[in-house]
Amino acid sequence: MERLQPLSDLGWAVAEHGIDAHAVPVARLAAAARELGVAGAEARIVTDGGLAAVVRERAFGRLAEAVARCSRRGLEPVPPAEQHVEAA
Repeated sequence: MERLQPLSDLGWAVAEHGIDAHAVPVARLAAAARELGVAGAEARIVTDGGLAAVVRERAFGRLAEAVARCSRRGLEPVPPAEQHVEAA
């Protein structure tokens, strides 16, 4: 898995400058969440520039929390065949 900016640093940066100013690290977080198998709709929402920033920022918080929980538990990425696939 690609090395991520510390979640607390990214959270403060998003809070101070907005999610659009940190699109690349937020997209990396979404990719990491998918790899860990914890990404739901939030992973799509944070990277959807067509949605309001406040919606994406709220999804960012939920996504960061899910990734942090996995990090604390030492979970490994989920193989793609085992990941939950949501219906479109």
